[in-house]
Amino acid sequence: MESKRRHIDPEQMTSAERLDRIVEILVRAGLKLYWEGEGTTVLSPEPLSFEMPVPYKGRVPFGEKKVGFEREAVAVEQAIIKKILQLKAEGLSTQKIARRLNREDHESRRSGRWTRVAVWRILKRKKKGVTK
Repeated sequence: MESKRRHIDPEQMTSAERLDRIVEILVRAGLKLYWEGEGTTVLSPEPLSFEMPVPYKGRVPFGEKKVGFEREAVAVEQAIIKKILQLKAEGLSTQKIARRLNREDHESRRSGRWTRVAVWRILKRKKKGVTK
């Protein structure tokens, strides 16, 4: 006699079917926690609620990397950001900072070469207090 479920063995399930099964199990377990009394099917008056972490939107900025739903600092890139801030404090323009970073063979994340716009964006984010 064949079971009502198409797949019982997780090895035979697709990833979407596995995810659906996990969600189903978690929902059933959550509902069991809210049952009142023995044998009754009355839910408690408190609604089931949970908060999912909200993922960051957009491109991950220089100096950080994506880890799950969070962002983590990248030590090498943070050192380059400190150097950019130090050069800006010395009075160099964004164009001169980019030239110096290229001369010293510091690679940017996207193209490998530094531009004045890339330096300007890092300085702008730092000024806003967005980066760590």
